[in-house]
Amino acid sequence: SEDYMFLVDVINKSNIIDLDSKEYYIYNLNDSSMSTKYIPSLSYDMFFVNEWIFKNIINENLDLNEGYVCCICNSYLRFVQNEVRNRNISTWEKVEKIYKFKKEKNLEHYLNQVWYKKRKFDLKSFIGMILFKFNLEFIYVILFKLKVKIKER
Repeated sequence: SEDYMFLVDVINKSNIIDLDSKEYYIYNLNDSSMSTKYIPSLSYDMFFVNEWIFKNIINENLDLNEGYVCCICNSYLRFVQNEVRNRNISTWEKVEKIYKFKKEKNLEHYLNQVWYKKRKFDLKSFIGMILFKFNLEFIYVILFKLKVKIKER
């Protein structure tokens, strides 16, 4: 998550930002990508960055709060996906860990905000948000595990 923190910090400190449609960065996912592996520190890393963003940017720019809420929900989605990849614990332990994390971080509050404002996510993420909103993370875990197994074939 340090690349994300760097990017947000640079944008925040910039006086002028110019946008164009050229691709300068291509993000490829494959079996050896970090994004497809279990990373034990991922939840700590993501939520450290989110807290840093809140303290250093959102507090001074409250009009960015809606985007921050979406960022928190997306971090939770990535946390759930990461936990599914953990091969050291059972599926039931994963589900328990996910619900416990959701409660500890008060993520239902953020999920409700996203739900009521009907924020746009890509289809897969939106399905996750619906399941999370109604406390159906266990279904997401099962679906994600099935997807991984199908890919491994």
